[in-house]
Amino acid sequence: MHAYNSRESLVITNSSIASIQNVMVEVDVSSLERSSTGSVTGVVFIRAGDVSFPEVRWSDFPVVSMSWWLEPVSRILVGKSRVWECRFMDGPFTARLEQQHGDTWALSLIHSGRVEFVATVSCRAFISSLLDARVRS
Repeated sequence: MHAYNSRESLVITNSSIASIQNVMVEVDVSSLERSSTGSVTGVVFIRAGDVSFPEVRWSDFPVVSMSWWLEPVSRILVGKSRVWECRFMDGPFTARLEQQHGDTWALSLIHSGRVEFVATVSCRAFISSLLDARVRS
């Protein structure tokens, strides 16, 4: 399993207690399989502290999903986008990032329209994590 750390982040829980956590995009390169139609499936998920989203070892379409996630990066880096949605291909799961100020973005992990977890993250560090995961997958 390869873990890609996007630096430590401030995590805000329902109890309003803040703590420092790591946020990572994790891809298990050894799990990648290509179907007869060319689709690539494998383990891909986001880990924020003790929270794994959508869940630990989530099986999805990491090449397609990460391509979607990386598509708006150039607009984000030049300040043309302040909201970024990273949808998983399998299931109703979305990681939504919204700019707070500068490089500080709120990361919301959403299942079926319900926010399950919120963290404050460095957008550039998250982008770096995605780029690292993309290169290795």
